[in-house]
Amino acid sequence: GFAKVLRHAGQEETWGQLWATGDVIGCCADLDEGELWYTRNGSQEGGGGPAFATAAGEGLRWKADFGGSLTPAISFESSFRFSVNFGETPFRNALPKGFRSIHNWICEFAEMQHVQSSGSRLGKICPTSGGANWKIKEETSGFGHLKAVHVQGQSHNFPSAILGGCLLTSGKWYYEFTITNQGSVWQNGWADLDFVGSQRDGFGVGDDKHSWGFDGVRAHGQGMWFNGPHRFGISTKVGDVVGCEADLDKKRLSFSVNGSWAKPMGSSLVIDNIEMVVGLTPGFTLGSPNSIDFNFGACPFKYQPRSGALPVMAWLNDRRARYVDGISAEARVAALQDQLAQLGKGADAHQRRMLEAELHEAQLRTESVSDAGWQPAGEPTVQFRSTAGHAYSCFANEGEVFCTGCYPSAVADVNLTEGSWIFEVSILSVDASAAAVSAVVGWADSKLFFGDSLKELGIGDDAMSWGVLVHDARAAEQGQIAAKRHKGVSEPFGVPIKTGSVVSCAITLAAGGKIERLLFGVDGKWDEPMGQAFINCIAPSSHISPAVSLRSDARLQFNFGERPFAHAVPEGCLPVHCFVQQKKEAPAWLKYWVPPPTAKQSPAEGFSQVMPLLLQQLSLQLQLLQLEAARAGAGDAVLEGMIQEVTMQVERIKTHLSSKESSEVKDETTDKTEAQKETQNEETQKEAESSGAAAGDAAAEEAAMKEKMKELIELATSVLSQAIPEARALEVLQASGGSLDVAMGKLMG
Repeated sequence: GFAKVLRHAGQEETWGQLWATGDVIGCCADLDEGELWYTRNGSQEGGGGPAFATAAGEGLRWKADFGGSLTPAISFESSFRFSVNFGETPFRNALPKGFRSIHNWICEFAEMQHVQSSGSRLGKICPTSGGANWKIKEETSGFGHLKAVHVQGQSHNFPSAILGGCLLTSGKWYYEFTITNQGSVWQNGWADLDFVGSQRDGFGVGDDKHSWGFDGVRAHGQGMWFNGPHRFGISTKVGDVVGCEADLDKKRLSFSVNGSWAKPMGSSLVIDNIEMVVGLTPGFTLGSPNSIDFNFGACPFKYQPRSGALPVMAWLNDRRARYVDGISAEARVAALQDQLAQLGKGADAHQRRMLEAELHEAQLRTESVSDAGWQPAGEPTVQFRSTAGHAYSCFANEGEVFCTGCYPSAVADVNLTEGSWIFEVSILSVDASAAAVSAVVGWADSKLFFGDSLKELGIGDDAMSWGVLVHDARAAEQGQIAAKRHKGVSEPFGVPIKTGSVVSCAITLAAGGKIERLLFGVDGKWDEPMGQAFINCIAPSSHISPAVSLRSDARLQFNFGERPFAHAVPEGCLPVHCFVQQKKEAPAWLKYWVPPPTAKQSPAEGFSQVMPLLLQQLSLQLQLLQLEAARAGAGDAVLEGMIQEVTMQVERIKTHLSSKESSEVKDETTDKTEAQKETQNEETQKEAESSGAAAGDAAAEEAAMKEKMKELIELATSVLSQAIPEARALEVLQASGGSLDVAMGKLMG
């Protein structure tokens, strides 16, 4: 791409366009047709044809033998820096129709191997340790009773089990269990492919890095278990129903009790952005005596899953049909559609939901897939994408952003090129005791900013990004100050940003990547010391995006305008959300910021700024008209009338200033008399002195006003005296070759 050539079998041919820093290159292999394709920033390279093909044809550059299979490969020199995405993270651009990500293929292969190797254990509870302690009764596939019993002579009675043959690698899944006996601790939730547990050592779900379990007995202090205990959740009792949700696309686990996902249930930092080996399966560890009824979706749930979550049983049914029974995706889709069509209006709602869930899974095999998806369905929204440290980045609902370690960076997936735009960031929490800055929010060149999470380089650390530091106000005690940052340099700016602050980020862009101004506000304050932070900067790619870098102590919430802003914004700015919706009108809720009134200007200052400019303008206008009249010759009534009108305007100004001078002198005398009376009536000497000082200031101001009036009257008189006699005007015009511009220059010189 950097030489515009295709290379194969030691030969080269010119092809495509030059690649540049920031370009996103897609590599596509169609093994059914024997073709290789490339895309650049979402558009197909090479004029619409494949780069390589197994058969010659019109528009095909190469004939190549793929040998039946391919694997991704990259050769590069030391100066070439790049990142590769096989589909583990959302793609920047939509996949070509019919293509799947490499990661999707890997997950499907792992699922197939796991399902086929499980044999008769597929969909059944399978002990991983302490098998003698389990009493398992499965009334039907996906529903049954699980009981832990005490076995004499064992140091621990803490058996573990998983759902056999289940390996969830993508999507959003749900199951629930009901507590039927709670006589000891338990840890139930999810486990990955490497989880085993140890009855002998008392290790169960959540006691290692390969499992996550909720414990309603030891909640809240030790309610969540992942490689040890963490604070989470509420305590449970017999009869309670615990819901377990795994969002594999967002790598987030959540738990509910009796249908409530509200804090302290739901999710937490410990179970956000999880790292797993291949995929997840439901996992259970029960102390003795404990028992539960589990339901993976074979029976109606007591509490329905949240939007987008499918029953685990739907996955089991789909994979059994796919990998065990060998039913093709097309046949599976057709069969499920027929079953749904045959269901009457009075059909069981749970049965319908199960068929729809299975149909959803089957249809995924017939569509282009990028795992996490490149664009959400429904109304367009602003989405974040990681530029560094994706494994540590967490993007929750309602624009919430946080991380689990290092110093990741992310930009909003929008490319702003012109106009004035704004977004808000609410600081939900930062660690007041942290010595380092918690986060930097601002703007970045969306194609050329990258960051480095391991080296802790983020927004403001290069020439492609601009930001303001987020740090608790108490950090000032540690030498930290409010600051802006660009090119790795922090400069004092604004006020300290702390927990509870709302930071507003505004930008005005001109064509060609020019940043005319970049402003920051805090809690609705846009005047000094906030406001303009950077001016006249350049974004080389001409594309700008909202951006953030943060540490694990920071939790931020971004609002791009999907909901009303908390504070007013600078006039002319539109929410970034309007850009993705292609709207040019401001939403009805948007309020513009009104600058606070400046210090009261004295009358003398007002006249000194306005009146001289007006008189100078009239003077130039009068001289131009007189020159034009001289060039036109006698008898031009229109020009003569205009000259007379301007002369009268200056006369009126002179008369007004003279009358105002007399009025001010009169007011001055009256004010002095009133001040003297007021002074005589003062009750204390202190008040008298204060009033006297005020009167002195007023007298000084009035004296200055009087002096300024005299100067303005002299200026107006001077303007009138600048009238050009006709003979003089003709003389100057002749000397200037008839040019008004040259003539004015001579007069003004």
